[in-house]
Amino acid sequence: MEQLYGYMVRNAKVFGVLSTMKGWCFLRRVNGGGLYITRMFGDFFPVANVSDGAAAERYYPTNDFTIMQALYYLSSIAHGTADLPETPINGVPGQVSLPRAVSDSSAASSIQQPPPPSPPPEQPLPMGYNGYYPQGYYQVVDRYDEAECIQYDNDSDYRLLQFEPWKPENVLGPKTWIVNLVPNTKLKVVCKLWDAWNYDPTDRDREAQIYLHLKPLWGVWIPALRVKTALEFFHALILQYVEVLIRSDYG
Repeated sequence: MEQLYGYMVRNAKVFGVLSTMKGWCFLRRVNGGGLYITRMFGDFFPVANVSDGAAAERYYPTNDFTIMQALYYLSSIAHGTADLPETPINGVPGQVSLPRAVSDSSAASSIQQPPPPSPPPEQPLPMGYNGYYPQGYYQVVDRYDEAECIQYDNDSDYRLLQFEPWKPENVLGPKTWIVNLVPNTKLKVVCKLWDAWNYDPTDRDREAQIYLHLKPLWGVWIPALRVKTALEFFHALILQYVEVLIRSDYG
């Protein structure tokens, strides 16, 4: 479910479908980190030595529609629904905020946010807990506490980035994108991200140390490292954008 929600946000889509090939649930995304999910429906019949049937396998029955009708209907309204880029707490689509570090060697101050709602009584908190999600609604926490933010360049302000990963011209690879600084959107940088849900910051920190070791080559042979930080759900490096011009007049 988390992966599907990520696809919907990255591609700015409102509707989605999750299937186990036997069961189907239907999703609708709302701006601000919300996801509405139906029950998982099934409409297959018992088959000897194959399946006990949808009801016996605890899929919700489709009493007044079929799965094919639901897919046709959702496809129709999805086709007529405009894309919905995610708008973070600052209210500007595609923009994310970075905390400001006191110096290039200290961690940024904590971002203040209201505490999450309390979980049900006597329910233990799982590892990595950051909020209780009511049934049928997935609330994405789009802020972070005690974010590590080390800035290596004091000539620019990297606190606001115009991040539009759905545009093909911004994609440099599976985890690297071109972003613009705000308000000077003509100034480009490169943002490299590691998924913090599944990876610790080890790889990012190792790469940052390599850049620091090669600092005399910044801006000459390799891009300069601008910022190492936590960024929403990611570990991030912000690098100098180098425009490569291809010449055709050699020889």
